[in-house]
Amino acid sequence: MEELCGDRVFRFFGDVFNLEREALRSEADPASLVISDEGEWFPPVEPDDSFSLDALIRRHQETFPALPAAHLRELIKNPEAAAFVKAGMSQELPLANFYGSNLLDRFLSDGISGNQLARELMKEFAKPSIFIKHYLEGNPKAQKVFNVLPRLEQNLHGKLVQAQESIKPHVKFVLGLEQEVVKAVRRYVKNLSLVDSSASYLGVDELPTHLQQSLEHNRFVKEIPALSTHFNLLTAYLRDLIYPSPVLPEIKESDAGDILHATYLPYVDIYRTDGRFGALLNGIPKPSTVKVVPKLHQLPKAIEERLAER
Repeated sequence: MEELCGDRVFRFFGDVFNLEREALRSEADPASLVISDEGEWFPPVEPDDSFSLDALIRRHQETFPALPAAHLRELIKNPEAAAFVKAGMSQELPLANFYGSNLLDRFLSDGISGNQLARELMKEFAKPSIFIKHYLEGNPKAQKVFNVLPRLEQNLHGKLVQAQESIKPHVKFVLGLEQEVVKAVRRYVKNLSLVDSSASYLGVDELPTHLQQSLEHNRFVKEIPALSTHFNLLTAYLRDLIYPSPVLPEIKESDAGDILHATYLPYVDIYRTDGRFGALLNGIPKPSTVKVVPKLHQLPKAIEERLAER
C-alpha cells in the first residue's frame, strides 16, 4: 500500500460527509478535504492531557519533588532530554519517521502544542507497515482505532437485517394478491425514496434546500459527491432488499462495508467492486469519469484504457 500510494489516502469515511459540508460552506474543492496527502486515513484522535508539556512536568515533579517546575521546564528543553526520551520510546513504541525528526525536540521546547505532536505521532503510528504490526501484536491503541471500523459496519448491517425482517410479512401478503396489484407494488418500490434524510450522520437538514431536493430525487450532486453517492446507493440497495419477490436477497456481512466504501467512488477513476454492487452502482447517477469494474479480470484492461487516455 505504501509503495503504491505513498502518503496519499482517503480520510476516514465517518468524516467524509462532514468534510463535504465544510467544503460547501467554504466554497472549497471537496476533494481537497476528503483526500489527505499526509496519510491521515484514521478516525480523529481526541486530544487528551497526556500530550501536554504541563502534564509532563507534573509527572516529573512526582518523581523529583525537590525540583521546582521552572527548573524541570529548563531541563526538559535541553536537547539531551529529547534524545533520552526518544531512545526509550523507540523500543516501546515503533513509529515510522518520528525518531529521526525534531518533533519531540520542538514539543519539549514549546515549539509545537501537544495536540500537534499527537497528530504527528498518529501519522507515523498509522503507516500501514507499522500499524498492522501493532494491531497483530495486540497494541491496545492500534486495536482501538481498528475496531472503530467493524463497529460502524456491524451497526449498519444490523439495521439492514432489521429492515428486511420487518418487511417480510408485507412482502408475503403482497405476493398473495392479484398479479396486477403485485406489478403495481413493484413499480412503486422501484421509485420509492427509502433513505431517512433526517439521519444525523448524513446531515441533510444542514444543506441548502435545492440540494436536499436533488437528493430526494436521487440525483448525483457534484457539490456533495460522496454524500449523494452514499444516499443513492443506500436507496438502491434498500429497494432491492424489499422488492416483492418469493426469495428476498441475502444480506451479507460484507454488504455494509461495500456500502460505506462506495463513499469514495466519485473521487476515483476506477472503482472495483463485486457483481451485485457493480450492478447497483452502475444503476445510480455518478460522474461520467468513474468506471465501475465488477470483475477482477476486467481490472487490468480498465487501468490500461484509463492510462491510454492520459
